[in-house]
Amino acid sequence: MNSTSLEFTSLIKFLLEKRKILFILITTTAIVSTIISYLIPSKYKTIAVVYPIHLSPYSEESQTEQLLQYLNSVAVRDAVIKKMNLLHHYRIDTTKPDYKSLLNYLYRENISISPTLYESIELEVRDKKPEMTKSIAECIIQTADSVILSLKKKIITEEYRNYQKEIYLIQSRIDSINNLIVSVKNEFNILDAKYQSRYLSKKLSNGKLNPETQKIAEAIKNEKEHLHVLKEEVRVQLKSLNNLIIEKNRLEVDMKGDLNFTQVISPPYVPDKKYFPVRWLIVTLSELAVISIFFIYLLSAHKIKK
Repeated sequence: MNSTSLEFTSLIKFLLEKRKILFILITTTAIVSTIISYLIPSKYKTIAVVYPIHLSPYSEESQTEQLLQYLNSVAVRDAVIKKMNLLHHYRIDTTKPDYKSLLNYLYRENISISPTLYESIELEVRDKKPEMTKSIAECIIQTADSVILSLKKKIITEEYRNYQKEIYLIQSRIDSINNLIVSVKNEFNILDAKYQSRYLSKKLSNGKLNPETQKIAEAIKNEKEHLHVLKEEVRVQLKSLNNLIIEKNRLEVDMKGDLNFTQVISPPYVPDKKYFPVRWLIVTLSELAVISIFFIYLLSAHKIKK
């Protein structure tokens, strides 16, 4: 038998001599790790899937990216923290100077929001209380809707006011042109340029016009094109005014209405099974760690003995 075989045989014998110690370690580790796993607070999680709706394209961002930014925004986070009273729920001591940082850390630690492969967004909430996971998830979705609606209405209100100003300006412009038309007609006694032109032409063919009629005929001839231009301008302005009023009325409907910007594909639920801790995994990893350390120790002890 060569030296390698002798050394291996010697190592096996040494390990067998320590098998009782190994058995005690394995048993003790299993008991201790099981106890520890039961001492670790249980955590539950719920998952909701939402899809963006009624969001207008902005730059190169997709609707999913927009909704994702809203859901992860500081406005939504702070509103959810306040509505769900997470300061008290997470048992955070507000007398400490860094309590806000701790609060935000716990929020990020327990809430995950990420896009899926199908242009939807997955919302995962983890908590020690199963009912709380569902409540927080619903609160995030509802708060995001409210924040988006508030921002949209603010933009719509600004647009509405701009349309009102433009409508007022066009109405003033139309009134000014109409006043000018009336002024020209009054100055030259023009009631209906088209009708009067036909009437004067017919009268002229039967004889001469008197000085007063001749003056009106010349005025119609000189001012007819001017009046036509003014009336055409009024027509154009009225068309623009009508388009602005239609758009203003649409904005007014949007201002008064309520919209949802998240379509819930998979609603959050109250979990009936904890996801953490995984007791068998804790026990298994503990056993592997102890066995590995013990074998390393035995190998070292065997070398020292030799």
